[in-house]
Amino acid sequence: MKHFAKILILIMVLLPGFTPVYAAEKVDNKNTEMVVVNASKMSAVPKVQTSPVPNIPKPVVLKPFTLPASPVKVTPSYASGVVVKRAISAAELTAMREAAVANAPKTTVANLQEAFNGESNAYVRYLAFAQKADAEGYGKAASLFRAAAMAERVHLERHAKIIKKLGAHPVARMEPPNVKTTAENLESAFKGETYESTVMYPGFLALAEKEGNEDAVDAFEDAQAAEAVHAALYKSAIDHLKAWKTGRNDFYVCPGCGHVVEKLNFQECPICGTDKGKFLTAK
Repeated sequence: MKHFAKILILIMVLLPGFTPVYAAEKVDNKNTEMVVVNASKMSAVPKVQTSPVPNIPKPVVLKPFTLPASPVKVTPSYASGVVVKRAISAAELTAMREAAVANAPKTTVANLQEAFNGESNAYVRYLAFAQKADAEGYGKAASLFRAAAMAERVHLERHAKIIKKLGAHPVARMEPPNVKTTAENLESAFKGETYESTVMYPGFLALAEKEGNEDAVDAFEDAQAAEAVHAALYKSAIDHLKAWKTGRNDFYVCPGCGHVVEKLNFQECPICGTDKGKFLTAK
């Protein structure tokens, strides 16, 4: 009976003009019967309410972030074979610039600028050393430092005059003086004067002679000779420092070349020929 009902439903579905039906089985414990329901008599199935699709904004395209251009140092990594780039520190960049300047072809104008810078810093440094010597009771050493400062001012002003004559502008990179004990300050001053008289000025002089710059030649010759005298005076102070722990002592400075002496036992400066009556007194 069960199979017969299924076959009957299949024949009815295939007949033309047949109204669709829904079939279901009603099952209980005793028997099974097929219930046929006319689809036209079924209540309408309610439409499903759907929410409108929201307007989705267009995606924002972010531009790739790039760091500002900065110098980089390329370092080969031999272990990995990878070339690593890293930013150069301010100290490294300064060192690179100074090396580039040092290795650049020298001119007499550049040498005059270097000499002007060195003498300007020495002038300030020696005045600071003089104050320290006074504070420690080394009056004669303080007087020597002041005399040397006056001499360095003679040099820097002379260099500046020639630089301007050559159409340039004198520039000094001033540094704060590194003041220590008077004994240490004398050692520092001695080394500086020795370098200038034996290395720096001889080199500057050779190039000035090669270029035929007579003004620079004269300035470098006088400065070289005067710095050698300063070095000798500093060496004497170092060797007899205890004896220099006295009151102030007069030193005399040539306004033409910066020569420094303790006694005016001559008529003209042995370096540049300036009359001794024009010498300046440093106390």
